[in-house]
Amino acid sequence: MSNEFLGEYKVIRKVGEGGMAEVFLAHHKDVPDHRVILKKLKDPSLGKSFRKEANNLAKLNEHQNICTIFHFFTDDDKTIIVMQYIEGATLKDIIESEKNLPISVVLKLAVDLLRIISYAHERKIYHRDIKPGNIMVDKQGDLKVIDFGIAKDEADPEETAAGIFSGTPLFAPLEQFNPVAKIDWPKADVYAIGTTLYLMVTGKLPFRGRNWSEIAESKRATEPPAPSSLAPETPEEFDRIILKAISRLPQDRYADAGEMLKDIEALRIEIIVEPVNLEDTINIEKLTPAFDDETVDSLKSILPESEIEPVPEPGRNPIIPIVISAVIIVSALYLYFSLDFFGLNKSDSPLAESNDQIQQDNPIPAESDVSTKVLETGYIKISAIPAADIYIDDLLIAELATIRIINMETGEHSVRLVNDNSDEKSYEIKALVIADDTINITRSFNFLSIQNEGKIQITIEPLGNLYLDNKLIASDISNYALSTTAGSHTIKIENFSESIDSVITDNIQLSANRTIRRTYTFIEKPLLGGLKVSTTKTGGSVYLNGELQPYPTPFTFDLKPGKYLVRLLLESPPIDRETTLVIVAGDTVKYIVRPAD
Repeated sequence: MSNEFLGEYKVIRKVGEGGMAEVFLAHHKDVPDHRVILKKLKDPSLGKSFRKEANNLAKLNEHQNICTIFHFFTDDDKTIIVMQYIEGATLKDIIESEKNLPISVVLKLAVDLLRIISYAHERKIYHRDIKPGNIMVDKQGDLKVIDFGIAKDEADPEETAAGIFSGTPLFAPLEQFNPVAKIDWPKADVYAIGTTLYLMVTGKLPFRGRNWSEIAESKRATEPPAPSSLAPETPEEFDRIILKAISRLPQDRYADAGEMLKDIEALRIEIIVEPVNLEDTINIEKLTPAFDDETVDSLKSILPESEIEPVPEPGRNPIIPIVISAVIIVSALYLYFSLDFFGLNKSDSPLAESNDQIQQDNPIPAESDVSTKVLETGYIKISAIPAADIYIDDLLIAELATIRIINMETGEHSVRLVNDNSDEKSYEIKALVIADDTINITRSFNFLSIQNEGKIQITIEPLGNLYLDNKLIASDISNYALSTTAGSHTIKIENFSESIDSVITDNIQLSANRTIRRTYTFIEKPLLGGLKVSTTKTGGSVYLNGELQPYPTPFTFDLKPGKYLVRLLLESPPIDRETTLVIVAGDTVKYIVRPAD
């Protein structure tokens, strides 16, 4: 269809095809340098759904990371959306091409994706088909969501007919397989995001199957392995976040993308991601698929052929290395400024202070007075198991670090690893740094005091008394960190305030040298007010908002604050009175009725 026109747009080439539409790269006849994407509806009877997609995208146009809609028109019997052209690669292409994306890249993309979907959720629009094929990364490393084809506005009626599946089975939650049920769409989107992150981290899907029914049964009857069991570099907290997102029951997941985003952002700040050599991270010359055969078979059996392999230009997509490089650079910049904000850069940059001193003590002379000398450098990669203070040439590089990669001038350097809790206390070695090469130093320590301990980070909302194994640890706290032996423990949180009066108990399994986080939230009970009703004789009937109460007069009712229609009946002397009273928390209203009133 190259060189043909759709309306006023000249088609350059076809770039893909989905269930609803064909997709073309094009440009306006009067603006040849402005490329756009045209989505042409395949079935005219689907025009209502197509217009809904255009309308949903228009509501989200203000967000720079959601594909912009420029125009919607009909050309003869063709219905067409004109959308932003994004030069980059889909997340599906990146995952298939790259093995073991650095955790810093995964977290950066996760934050971007959650911010975008959170923006849509705040506007009551739910995507319903989040997956790597509907996510792009442009040349600047920015993530874009490109397809809201079956997105749902909260104001829409439930359009999906009974028994008709909407979405992609491999990335959809179990409840989405049964459209008869009323679906909590924010939590369905969270599930799809969690599945996408699982695939990014491990290169495998959490649930598999050769057809629709096998996938549904896998989601219903099995539990996925923790990502760290497939990708050991995955932090334990990232395990928890991903597994919570893909929980079988909606009530066990995050409420929406915004809630999940808070945990991801906190994890990203907490993790000290080491500098990486781009050539070591990505083999640009030879990129191999990250999916194993079983995962590829699952994808091919469920997705349309165009979902497995979109219509590409001949040869490998050359944009992927550029895209991933941009993501790594952006992530590194984010890390640098985050560390700088929290005051962590100084300890990780031991040469900064000495370089500043050199500049102050030895101002750079005029250009004619000095000859330029290019320093040759190499790298020292240090791995301390489980952790140690790192010194190079008696200069502290990092405290209790696990891995560090340091760029150093060529020549011999003294490396010392220190931990006062270990048997040997310290380990020292001479390292000869060679230009453009990396020397690896690995040392395993036998730690006496922490080898069988883990840490628990506890958050209590609003406040509570903390017990560990029935022993009081702290009172009236909101945050607390404690260390204890690995194994099974019982955490108990008490709050006996008037508005709460509750106890939470949690059984945990703590691993050595790991940190787990728990948040416990108490639901405050509304404060009550009193209503004291009485008549001249006992035994009067009381009605509140039309309902007969089981307690005759005189009686004092504990009620939530608000308005109440109160009616009193007494046979002798005859009384039938009705009035509206306002109950205020903490106060008691008296309503006394006499025959003469």
